[in-house]
Amino acid sequence: MFPSRAPNQRRLGLLTAGLIGLFLLDLALTRSFQSAPLCPYYWIPVVLAASFASPRQVGWLTGLAVLLATLRSLLAPHATALHLILELVGLSGVAWAAIHMARKLRTRERSNRELQEHYRLLAENAPDVVIQIMQGTIRWISPSLTRMLGWRPEDWIGHPLSRFIPSEQHPLLERDLRVLENGHSLVTRLQALAHDHSRRWVELHASPYRDPQGGLDGIVGSFRTVDQEVAAEQELSRRARTDELTGLVNRREALDRITTIATRILRKGEATAVLFCDLDNFKAINDTFGHLPGDELLRTVATRIRDSIRGGDMAARIGGDELLVVLQGVRDLRDAVTIAEKLRHIVAEPIATSAGPLSITLSIGVTMLMPGEHSDVTISRADQAMYRAKQSGRNQVVTITPESDRTGERVSPRQPGP
Repeated sequence: MFPSRAPNQRRLGLLTAGLIGLFLLDLALTRSFQSAPLCPYYWIPVVLAASFASPRQVGWLTGLAVLLATLRSLLAPHATALHLILELVGLSGVAWAAIHMARKLRTRERSNRELQEHYRLLAENAPDVVIQIMQGTIRWISPSLTRMLGWRPEDWIGHPLSRFIPSEQHPLLERDLRVLENGHSLVTRLQALAHDHSRRWVELHASPYRDPQGGLDGIVGSFRTVDQEVAAEQELSRRARTDELTGLVNRREALDRITTIATRILRKGEATAVLFCDLDNFKAINDTFGHLPGDELLRTVATRIRDSIRGGDMAARIGGDELLVVLQGVRDLRDAVTIAEKLRHIVAEPIATSAGPLSITLSIGVTMLMPGEHSDVTISRADQAMYRAKQSGRNQVVTITPESDRTGERVSPRQPGP
């Protein structure tokens, strides 16, 4: 919005009145005391007007000054043509300078207004939020914040950025701020608190802000919401780690987790067990009833196992009808066998499918994970125990110890399998 012209008109009126008053005073003093003429001072209102008035208004005021100077010279006693010429030349030079100054100031003012308007339109309509941080607090933030997160800019200004970041992400924020304070730019993702108390993922592009002398003077950056991008990336990551049919962890993720667990230092009295589970006669069910009931049965078995273990444990599908269970924090092999027996009995209960109720049993091999052991070695050992359970009649739990690398006797009674 352009500023109102009424104040400028009032100021121009005051300068005009001042010029006329100066003329009358000049004329009175010259006639009464024959003092030096005041014409050289007629340019003062003209120059003052040049700071805010238009060139046309300055020209009008200049013409009035020339006219009054001419009248003063004609009416003053002892006036000569030379005096008149000198006064007019002086006033003309001042008038030209004043008009030129008025044009430059007017052009600069118009350019500044246009630039400010462009900045305002950019700040209000840009999809990103622009932010400036100085001495640890937010000094300025663009109005697009309201559209993005529901906050007004004044809600953020004067506060540290950490106030609008969830507390669990403060260590990440502090790390990023140290990077910026060291003079480096960065791109990072954080969660921001919206005005409605929801959380939004934002991607922040930030750089150190430097003063005209090149010194660090805060941080300037921009951020935008990336909720959809983060959700898509998380879904892709989930799919890469999850078996599509059962929703369990897939083989690759299971191997990585076992390797990670094997590198940890366990507390005294805690160990990790690996259970290799194979569905008995699953192929016969697929051949008899079709793959749809077989898939339904497999999904139910996976759900029963996942719901029967603790949150820190893991269930994975590593093959067609092969499942892997990793039990963390067990006391010993006997403790792991107890849990394996529980899983075996839960899975053996009838399962509703599109082909009617079906039953399935598990052959389970149990072993302990040794510190620093490669995941392939552990799984291979558990697989040997499971194979022994199959050879011994299925639907049972068989253990194998890492020290002997030999299968032990079966620890559950043989029951007829389907």
